[in-house]
Amino acid sequence: MRRILLGNVAFALLAIHAQSFQGVTIRCRRPSDIQAVSKRQTYIYDGGELQSFLIANNDLSANSRQAQVGSITFVTGTTDGRRIIGVEKIGDSDGSREVTSLGETCVYSDTVAEIPGRVSDEDALTTASASLVGIHCSLPTVEAVGGSSNEVFYSGKAVVMGGNEYACFVADGLAALGIEVSLVSTGGAKTGNQVNVLEPSVDIGKEDDVGFSDAVGEFDSIIDTIGNEQKGILVTETGLGGGSTVVQLLRSRHKCDKYVSTLTKAQELIKGNGVLFGPGKANGHIKEMQSLSPNQCIRMVPSAGFGPSTLQTLLEKNIVFSGSTMSSG
Repeated sequence: MRRILLGNVAFALLAIHAQSFQGVTIRCRRPSDIQAVSKRQTYIYDGGELQSFLIANNDLSANSRQAQVGSITFVTGTTDGRRIIGVEKIGDSDGSREVTSLGETCVYSDTVAEIPGRVSDEDALTTASASLVGIHCSLPTVEAVGGSSNEVFYSGKAVVMGGNEYACFVADGLAALGIEVSLVSTGGAKTGNQVNVLEPSVDIGKEDDVGFSDAVGEFDSIIDTIGNEQKGILVTETGLGGGSTVVQLLRSRHKCDKYVSTLTKAQELIKGNGVLFGPGKANGHIKEMQSLSPNQCIRMVPSAGFGPSTLQTLLEKNIVFSGSTMSSG
């Protein structure tokens, strides 16, 4: 994977990576004695990955022209002697979400995780960005455990498509969060012992092999790191969903409620145009993204629990998507 940094904005060329809040005054926690912002990084999301975020958050702005591009800003800093990471507050946004102050910068409290000493700020930022859609948006959840709106309990089964390094990170991350995970790959996938690695066709001891979906049976989520079967966003009476027959079949045959694609527009261009012409088209797309102003992007904010329940667990269990991985070609 290669991620290109352009100013304060990070663009994904090969694998990874909104919700607009409009409101009044935000409640802010009292400033602590020691506060400072260490690093700030904005990430751009598009393609199937952004579609997946919008569907997971039931964001009706999916029908707007802005829906083609989303952005999110993660901030690391210190407060009360702790190193933390969180999502930077968007202007005068939703007043119902409490924020934590880092001096002149505030982050949404339900996106905050404490950074362990062994994890660098850079790796905390890239892990937050990498886990936002592929892990957090795909999690089967039972919310409001113990009466707290910020606490969530994760349980269920998930299937991850792909054997690349990002797919393995997603699979290991979901397993660390208590999900039963199967990863479908043609070979070479390096995951932890908690992940069940399958080939697309599974030998079950009969004359004919069966597809992985039949071998797995029922599952709650599927994370597709190599394709996008959503075919756009379908608006229904019950909310947003993928508009393809494949997504509907997954729901009816396997009770799969969540189809999450992490395919970016740049990946799609390379996949559709081949290794000869694809990179040039992807670079042209990145230059187009560079010209966008912030108000042309959907401002993304994760659902409650991203920081304390998802990201915190990943960092504590050392499930880290390294910044060096993202910068390598």
